[in-house]
Amino acid sequence: NPVSTMVTFELFVRPAIRKMLGLARPYRGTIPVRISEPYKSGTSRRDFVRAIVELRDGELTASSTGSQGSGILMSMAKANALLIVPSELKEVAAGETLQAILLENSVHTEDAPY
Repeated sequence: NPVSTMVTFELFVRPAIRKMLGLARPYRGTIPVRISEPYKSGTSRRDFVRAIVELRDGELTASSTGSQGSGILMSMAKANALLIVPSELKEVAAGETLQAILLENSVHTEDAPY
């Protein structure tokens, strides 16, 4: 499951390496984004959806990179963000706001935002 490995690296390994390097802010920060399409969770756990975040009409919007299977490398290759879908949300309507971890973001925080 290469995509699961990549997401796990972003959420746990990268922060651990930054912490071992003595950096006070090991976690990537999050930003609020408006989702452009509905999302339905198939699980009761928190989802990290591979997405493309872009500026449209003056606001940051996010759309899924497509199928989210853990073996679909293209979903990660296209992504510039991970949308955080809380475990209590089984469905998210288009237009709602979620937090996103920008994978190209150099702004880091002291505490995990997820």
